[in-house]
Amino acid sequence: MTSSLKNLAVKGTAWTILGYGGSQLLRFGGNIILTRLLVPEYFGLMAIVNAIRMGLELFSDIGIAQNVIRSKRGDDPDFLNTAWSISILRGFALWIALLLLAWPIARFYQEPTLFQILLVVSIATPINGAVSTKLYTLNRHMKLGKLTLIEFLSQTLGLVTMIAIAFFYPSIWSLVIGILVGQIFRTVVSYVALPGHHHQFIIESKAKQEIIAFGRWLFLSSIVVFLSEQSDRLILGKLVPLEILGVYTVAYTFAGIPQQIMKKMSFKVIFPLISKRIDLPRRQLRQKLNHQWWKLHSILLSILVVLGGFGDIIIRFLYDSRYDQAAWMMPILALGGWFSALFFMADSCVLALGKSFYSAQSRIFRLLAVTFGLVIGFRMGGILGAIIVIALGDVPAYLAIQYRMHKEGLGCFWQDIRSTLVFVLLLGIVFLIRSYLGLGLPFDFLSSPS
Repeated sequence: MTSSLKNLAVKGTAWTILGYGGSQLLRFGGNIILTRLLVPEYFGLMAIVNAIRMGLELFSDIGIAQNVIRSKRGDDPDFLNTAWSISILRGFALWIALLLLAWPIARFYQEPTLFQILLVVSIATPINGAVSTKLYTLNRHMKLGKLTLIEFLSQTLGLVTMIAIAFFYPSIWSLVIGILVGQIFRTVVSYVALPGHHHQFIIESKAKQEIIAFGRWLFLSSIVVFLSEQSDRLILGKLVPLEILGVYTVAYTFAGIPQQIMKKMSFKVIFPLISKRIDLPRRQLRQKLNHQWWKLHSILLSILVVLGGFGDIIIRFLYDSRYDQAAWMMPILALGGWFSALFFMADSCVLALGKSFYSAQSRIFRLLAVTFGLVIGFRMGGILGAIIVIALGDVPAYLAIQYRMHKEGLGCFWQDIRSTLVFVLLLGIVFLIRSYLGLGLPFDFLSSPS
């Protein structure tokens, strides 16, 4: 790796981490403000809307951005025009699909307002489809400073719009309009603020074949990812009132912090580590991997002990009484997040080995566990049973991917067991301290729910 490439990689990593951290701070700050202005039902509705939007995006994902970033022709005007043209056609196809699905979805959830919301939100799909490939070119050449700034400003403008409208007109439409404003800003800026290629509607046969050939595998993987990661919100939206779904969304937002951090860190540390040393003997590679494993486990432990041990106090401090149930949901989800984070770490390993099938296969186990387990758990234990199923949903996926790692000579199951025992020990100490201070346990709701 040349010195200039190393510098770009270091700067790119720094911008990625900075952008992610700033985005999360903005997200949580805005979430706290909005929960004081809006009722929980609105967040439940938007959880369904966003899951459906994401589902359509992933179900038609052929990797336009990934193609521009990875292809040898990624700077070729004909290739860029083809990618842009396909993206526009896809955007309008998604728009039509969402318009057609809006009424059946609203009937399924028995929420007439959902029909109106989906009609308006659907406008975001052609807007997003029309975004300039200049954004992907920035990523291709690792000029992530500008890209991070554009994404952050888009998120900021959308959030400010939500808060401003919610302050004067506290309704679900503040969240809907905020999404559209942020998306419009991102698309417009991608044209007017960045130098580079000027688009024309052209579809070159060779470029189209390359994009589709790469995208068909990404398409299949994206479907599995969506179904495995969004099934909880879609199923809960049918089982529980929207108010409870909104409270769950708040709890999951906090509980998901460790998983998201590990997701980023795994692909920034573990993924390149294995990719660059793929030719090493597996025993030597596993030793290098274990060295990084302990570092990531330490980060994970410190965050999860706080969320699992004091999650109820955090929620009650930040949110009003309408979100009290999130105080017991969040610690349970956070504790289950241990296995989710371990899964993401192992997942980056198998992808670096070029075994994407292992990743998809493991996610199918999570999908089956959550899909069937949610219904059974809810019938047996109500919302508590459902939350426990969601918290443990990644255990089957983790065991499946660990089996594959073992077969590849990179298994780290016993190291994970040791870290899990340390996690349990630390949690036990936290619970003893809480009891000594008279704070009770995060799970006292079992005997006297709030």
